[in-house]
Amino acid sequence: MPQNLKIPSPFDFVPFLDRKVERGDLKTYQHQRFTEGLRSGELQFRLENLKLLLIASGRDEQGFPKERNAKKEFVHSQGKPIIPGSSLKGMFRSVYELVTHSCLWMISDFYRQTGLDPQQHEPLRSNEIGIKRCEDIEKLCPACRLFGFMSRTDSWKGRINIGDGILQGEPRYEKHKAIPVQGQPRPKARPNSDKYMDYLPKDCLAGRKLYYHWSAPEKTVSVPKDAGRTGQRPIAAEPLAPGNTFEFTLKYTNLEEVELAVLLESILLRSGWAHHLGTGKSYGWGSCKIELIGWKEFNPTQRYQQINAGLQTLNEAERVARRHELAQYLPQETFDSLEPFMKWDDRENKNYGFYNPY
Repeated sequence: MPQNLKIPSPFDFVPFLDRKVERGDLKTYQHQRFTEGLRSGELQFRLENLKLLLIASGRDEQGFPKERNAKKEFVHSQGKPIIPGSSLKGMFRSVYELVTHSCLWMISDFYRQTGLDPQQHEPLRSNEIGIKRCEDIEKLCPACRLFGFMSRTDSWKGRINIGDGILQGEPRYEKHKAIPVQGQPRPKARPNSDKYMDYLPKDCLAGRKLYYHWSAPEKTVSVPKDAGRTGQRPIAAEPLAPGNTFEFTLKYTNLEEVELAVLLESILLRSGWAHHLGTGKSYGWGSCKIELIGWKEFNPTQRYQQINAGLQTLNEAERVARRHELAQYLPQETFDSLEPFMKWDDRENKNYGFYNPY
């Protein structure tokens, strides 16, 4: 690579906090009953994609795996695109993990896929502060206690349930697009002075990886005639055009006030911020914003005293007031670290790219 050529990468790392991950047991929380003093309820959200959006299925209509370079099409249900609840849950969990200084859920897979020996590399940084994936159901980080946990011997389904995002109206697609070849992380590669990113500076994990929002037009390329048969080539895709809206529901059970506060803020984010969702984040796809459109809070003491089973529907003013009330519990410092990656308004106008030596 020429010494005078530098292309900023479309991602960076948020450093870990210099303190151990706090872990606790599940004695306070129950699935089979509502607990007095803890919060339960239902939240309704609307999601709008600000850029091209693609959440592709790896299986065909019969449920069989697609070929490696098959055309990427949006996940469908009953003839319409949907955003699977699992995709939404993963997006929110990644934010929640960061702001609560929780474990790196995918760290084990990270090392297994790259061939690095965890015993040689993890202790240098991740074991120091306990960032390694939770393994003991009696000692779970904040994210695992809320979103769920699974190991070879134990599991915990968590205390939230997120439904699929249902498309409102008819889908609007952006046709004749192709996803450029997307490389994969190479943590083992030792970068020279020309490269911007280093996954393992001084053989320590650099932090949590986040993408930026692009202000430049989406990168698109033509699809070669032999695409889908040989090699790693641009793959035909049919993403949704900007401006589609989806609605989804999140049900929560037995949350502490601080958990509800951080969860809500991890979904709504600050004013002028946006999430990253789906395929193609490294090329500017998947930017989306979310708004709260409904909120029902559950009162256990009124469960058998009211026809609506103790659910109180909050109007818009009450929702705003409730969110403001919960704001006192937010870890502002960790949310501040998200700003360069999540800000949609006033984002920097940069053309990101990758250095590909092959």
